[in-house]
Amino acid sequence: MITAPDGSRVVLHTTPRRVGLTDTGERCRGMLTQPKSLVVEADAAPRLEWWPGLNAWLGEETDRPTLHAVGDIGITGPVEITLRTDTPDGERPALAVGCDGKNLWVTGPDGARLGETVLTGPAATLRILTIGEYVEVYADGVFALTTLCYSGKPAPWTVTAQGGRRTIPVRPIRLPDPHRDDASAIWPGPSTP
Repeated sequence: MITAPDGSRVVLHTTPRRVGLTDTGERCRGMLTQPKSLVVEADAAPRLEWWPGLNAWLGEETDRPTLHAVGDIGITGPVEITLRTDTPDGERPALAVGCDGKNLWVTGPDGARLGETVLTGPAATLRILTIGEYVEVYADGVFALTTLCYSGKPAPWTVTAQGGRRTIPVRPIRLPDPHRDDASAIWPGPSTP
């Protein structure tokens, strides 16, 4: 835990990479993730939330494919949000976030679960952050899940819910230093065919 430039308390933590930078590699040395605000209120458990200091690094909304992005999705029932695909037509997700109310998960290629958690109550909003292979999910503003996915190609983010599918606008993230040792430093991104 450190004091951020704005005086707030933030938590810095690491998450493990995978050997060979593949979804099937063994976990190895950790990488620094994005800072999170530590919120401590009377009569409530401490929680981690989105740190507003990151907002200065976000670009204008777009519906174009981007590897480093933040997107906000309001949900009222079961959803699946596709972030990357294996195919040019976008029909086969390579990275997706799903939520059925209280259950939240991230899947990789062929729907393999990369991470999952059970929320304390049904979520009304999700905020998803991707930086290279790193994925973070916030439910109703509270940090809920993180994982890594080395598969797929950037695609417009789409949400499938209640029988319909629509594109989700995202805000690209401007990296302060592309050579830093964090979530985007080692993995060069998806290879082109």
